[in-house]
Amino acid sequence: YTFKLTVTNIGTVSGFLSVRMNDIFTEEEELLNYFIVSFSEPTETEILLSAAEAGRLELFNKYILEAETTFQFIFQIKVGNISDDKFHLKTMTIEHFIVDLIQVHSEE
Repeated sequence: YTFKLTVTNIGTVSGFLSVRMNDIFTEEEELLNYFIVSFSEPTETEILLSAAEAGRLELFNKYILEAETTFQFIFQIKVGNISDDKFHLKTMTIEHFIVDLIQVHSEE
């Protein structure tokens, strides 16, 4: 599956952008070993969903998003070859994504 998240900094100063998945749930923890999040921007990365800690998985952080610019985060969630019957009809849910843009204003 391929997804696109578009983030626009409508502010007048640059900011640090971070994206993470939150509340990743499954009936079988082992199932997460078969799901990979893959993307090429801001850096080429592949992350197993099993790397999530307490249902949270940071995809990237501290990407500098300039003022009045847009970043399109395109990513895939790939499913590996699952041959084990114990995963039949099991589900995996990603409740939501957290997108933060922290702007730092300099004092003059």
